[in-house]
Amino acid sequence: MKFEFEDHDDYRIVRCTGVLSGAIRDVSDDMIHPLIEDKCARILVDLSGVDRITTEGISVFVTLVSRCNAKGSRVVFVNPSPFVRAIFEATKITKFLETEDTIEKGVARLMATSE
Repeated sequence: MKFEFEDHDDYRIVRCTGVLSGAIRDVSDDMIHPLIEDKCARILVDLSGVDRITTEGISVFVTLVSRCNAKGSRVVFVNPSPFVRAIFEATKITKFLETEDTIEKGVARLMATSE
């Protein structure tokens, strides 16, 4: 698992690659969660490089979204790989996670007023 961070004027992109399992929790706590400390922070999580995701990985995303909601921040997940998309659909987690198929659509959703 690997993470790359890209700063833009109004949002940040977190690019994930590899397998997202329970090991993501420490990385998430140390590297991703501090990004949402600013009120109204906007985070785009690019999942195009994710080969697999486990229930623990999904749990980390749920925690991230919950923390964002509590801080008035927002996170949108984009470009899920076919495997990740299948897992998201099977678990119906997209009812809780905001997802888009492309970075462009994700940015538009991220910058839009909360639904």
